[in-house]
Amino acid sequence: MQGRTWRNVESDRAEKIRSYLLEKDGIKEETKSAPEVWRIKLSKSTFTYNTETF
Repeated sequence: MQGRTWRNVESDRAEKIRSYLLEKDGIKEETKSAPEVWRIKLSKSTFTYNTETF
């Protein structure tokens, strides 16, 4: 499954999601673009949080 997105996620909720992913052994990765706040790889999926929508 590719390209799934969540729209309009508030920053405090995004922080809870980030913490949860890291608790589940997610690995922080380097961001790849300016709008990316964080990027976490968990299993075969990569989760990113952006400050802008595309």
